[in-house]
Amino acid sequence: MKKFGIMQFLCYNRVVLTKEIHTVSIRRTLKMVRNQFLLQLKPGKLEDYKNALANPCADLTALADKKGIRNLSIWNAADFIFGYFETEEELSFTAEEQAILDKYEEAMADVYSYISTRGEHMRLMFNDIGTPSETKEYVRKRAFMTKLDLGMQEEYKRRHDLLAMNRPAPDPSKPAKPRSSNNFTIWNASRYILGYQEIDTRYEQPKPVMPEGYINPWETYMLQIMSWISPMDGSMDLLYNKD
Repeated sequence: MKKFGIMQFLCYNRVVLTKEIHTVSIRRTLKMVRNQFLLQLKPGKLEDYKNALANPCADLTALADKKGIRNLSIWNAADFIFGYFETEEELSFTAEEQAILDKYEEAMADVYSYISTRGEHMRLMFNDIGTPSETKEYVRKRAFMTKLDLGMQEEYKRRHDLLAMNRPAPDPSKPAKPRSSNNFTIWNASRYILGYQEIDTRYEQPKPVMPEGYINPWETYMLQIMSWISPMDGSMDLLYNKD
């Protein structure tokens, strides 16, 4: 497959998921091909990147629409850019479409460089899909970023695999119950960890008030092998969003 890269979709990871979606009165199957990328900005280039997001060329916009890009969000923390979007099918491009992407990539070469590998998957570290809503009217999105200590990729994956193994298995004979946290997914590129989550505010519960400086045991455990780039209790900054 040819490599590709534009500000909306510069590098991708495909995880095809078929999931029964249950909303108030709708039951349907939603197919998601999830895509993401991680970039590092060149020094002082954040505003240039923001300007590129605010003023995309017509060819790029038309191509994104043609490919069915949806649920697109682009995030910033420090000098990093993380992007997430969905398509119904795996992306592929004609020679003419590839030329559009390559032209943009050349124009942006002095703005950023890749941390994720163009045209290849970012490594999936953890996945808890839940019941994502096809419409995002009541959804609050969150993204986070950490940096692993040297050589800690496998340990991070091991700890999250144990979480997944201990998660109660859903009963296929019963409808899935709507919940607040959905599409919670974590990827890895180089020593960086990127997480994405959709929070359905209709089911969100107030967080308990904790003493100042409190860190829950899981976070304390994970701080043995990583440090935070985005705020630990918050999110990366959302630069662009298109549901």
